[in-house]
Amino acid sequence: MAEKLEDGLYAIYFLPPQSDLVDGSEVRGLLRGEHFLGADKFGGVFEGRLVPGGEKGIYRAAGELRVPVGGRLITGGPPATEDVTLEFDVELKGCADGFSGTLEMAGAQVEVRVVRVGDLPT
Repeated sequence: MAEKLEDGLYAIYFLPPQSDLVDGSEVRGLLRGEHFLGADKFGGVFEGRLVPGGEKGIYRAAGELRVPVGGRLITGGPPATEDVTLEFDVELKGCADGFSGTLEMAGAQVEVRVVRVGDLPT
């Protein structure tokens, strides 16, 4: 089980229930220190802070997701008809291949899985 989120590049998978995104939405993210940022293939951009929880292997990620007109929300809904900015706050717990948690966004519960895929460029 993963116990620590370290600086690096991450694949982030959002798996909304009852969505036409059958395999979920894969997002690329970067973590340096307590700050993270990333983007998805639908035009969404996110950034925020990551803080360790009270127990080993638990983190809280809080930040903001911005989706442009025509972009798709990670909830799997239709394309945005106007620019959308949503705040998020999720508890991530260590699992076999990374970290996972449940995020509530725009009234939908979305499963999140975070997997480290590499080091930061030097």
